[in-house]
Amino acid sequence: MCLVEERAKAGDLLFWRGHVGMYLGDGRYLHCTGHERVFGCRVNSLRRGDEDFRKDLAEALKVVGSVFS
Repeated sequence: MCLVEERAKAGDLLFWRGHVGMYLGDGRYLHCTGHERVFGCRVNSLRRGDEDFRKDLAEALKVVGSVFS
């Protein structure tokens, strides 16, 4: 389990420098990318070892924000 999973709830926003995603739960998050090879919305994982793990985004995550109390 990663630190985000311990603190985040589904629907929380994940913030990177110049990038925002939404936490879906179970280590997964939704985000959009403009990268030419994978353009569009993607679901990726924050869990090392998962097929859709994005090391670059997992390590660059700055803030997790919630609108829930």
